[in-house]
Amino acid sequence: MSDPELLAALTLQEQKDVIISILVNFADDGDRLIAYLDHIGFDLGALTSPHDLGDAVLGHYRIKAGRYDVDRACNDFASWPPIAAEISRRMVKKTKGWPNDL
Repeated sequence: MSDPELLAALTLQEQKDVIISILVNFADDGDRLIAYLDHIGFDLGALTSPHDLGDAVLGHYRIKAGRYDVDRACNDFASWPPIAAEISRRMVKKTKGWPNDL
């Protein structure tokens, strides 16, 4: 099963869990959380309370009733500069030593 097929096969709860798990990465660093929310185009002004953040971010990725754009959430995370830099670093490290450094 390819990644798009896998993501399409996620239950509603699994879709929510993937999106919320991304936010959990920032739970202990408010400044990074705010920078990340800015990166994804989330309007902090829409929040009435910090307790609303999880539901509001889910709403940011809601496509329709019972469906969330998990692909977009994952792409947003992978394209956030600190994560993108780490992905790039690991890819370069993995390819070092290949014949002729292709």
